[in-house]
Amino acid sequence: MRFLPVWLAVGLLVFSTGCPSKSTPDAGGGAAQVEPEKVEPDDAEAVAALEELGGRLTKDDRGVVTVADMSALSFSDEQLAPLGKLKHVKVLKLYGADVHDKTIIENVTQMKDLRDFSAANTVITDEAVAKLATLPELSVLQLRRTNITNKSLESMLALPKLRYLDLRYDAVNDVGMPTVAKMKNLQVLRLEGARISDAGLKELAGLSKMKFLNLRGTDITDAGFEAISHMTELETLETNGTAMTDEGAKHLAPLAKLKKLELYRALITDEGLVHLKDMADLEHLMLRETAIEGPGIANLTGLKKLKSLDLSETSFGDDGMEHIAKLPALESLNLWFTRVTADGLEQIKDMKTLKKLNLDDQGLGDDAMAHLAGLENLEELSINSNGDITNESVQYLKNLKNLKKLSIAFAQIDHKGVEELKKAIPGLEVKEG
Repeated sequence: MRFLPVWLAVGLLVFSTGCPSKSTPDAGGGAAQVEPEKVEPDDAEAVAALEELGGRLTKDDRGVVTVADMSALSFSDEQLAPLGKLKHVKVLKLYGADVHDKTIIENVTQMKDLRDFSAANTVITDEAVAKLATLPELSVLQLRRTNITNKSLESMLALPKLRYLDLRYDAVNDVGMPTVAKMKNLQVLRLEGARISDAGLKELAGLSKMKFLNLRGTDITDAGFEAISHMTELETLETNGTAMTDEGAKHLAPLAKLKKLELYRALITDEGLVHLKDMADLEHLMLRETAIEGPGIANLTGLKKLKSLDLSETSFGDDGMEHIAKLPALESLNLWFTRVTADGLEQIKDMKTLKKLNLDDQGLGDDAMAHLAGLENLEELSINSNGDITNESVQYLKNLKNLKKLSIAFAQIDHKGVEELKKAIPGLEVKEG
């Protein structure tokens, strides 16, 4: 998932388990005894049939199924027919091209308590969504890669509790965004791969409760990011391949509550990073395949919660490493295919917070590894495709006593070197290819 905010994880747990059961006083005046609510039991044959297929069913303290996960494989409508006899399901997951509207219309609509529904990679259509819209408790709707269109969005307006909507790679576009804009309780919206441009995004500016927005693979430019600037409750913003420049980056500044920001393949340079300097809650930042070279990282040194920084596939070089060393909480640093040399790594040789470091494909040698010996809390290190790293580096790497995973594919550390490392660091997992 991908990253899920704490508020979302807690919310899903509450929706899955339901409200507390009624309690009655203890006869002796002691603590109250919880009595499970009496409900109609599930059809035993239906439960057995679904479990035999490999379905993962979870029961609550009343003994009825409340979670039905049928997403491990793609089952046919006929195989899924027993679902219609499970009346108390709150969370349902389906998957695959064998699932059609029939399953929804004939069976899923019987689940009046359904709150969380996922039908990824199925072939359900607008007709099925129209039927789903009769389920009043639905708050989570995950319809990635289905056959729905903008018409389904109109049906969803009948779901007043809808707060999580996944439309990734569906045939929805700008025309449908005014309808989405009416879903005032939305907190999570995933639009990766949908046909959304600046015009569509501007329609969504009024969704003031939004906390998680995914725009990977969309046609968004600086103008679209102006609309995002109004979503001041955002905690996660994921973008990929947008045409955002340094000018557009200024629209990120109002998003003071961001915890995760992905600007993968954006057109931002070092100058644009000044607009991130006041994001006090930022924990994860991805700048992969951007035009970042290094000096702009100075704007991030005041981010005391920043734990993860991805600079892979950029021209980031040694000039930026002195600023990396000043990031007070950094635990994960990805420098794969950047321009950092041994001199740059010397700048971070005393970082005690680092737990994960990726140095793949850097053209590094043994002299660079010497600067890693002081990273005493490092748990994962990847040095793949560095052909000048040899057994000479073992003397440095074996000082990393907390190291749990080491990747050395296409480096020149041989079997003897690996054995020496494993002896020095008990439990070390070494991936050689």
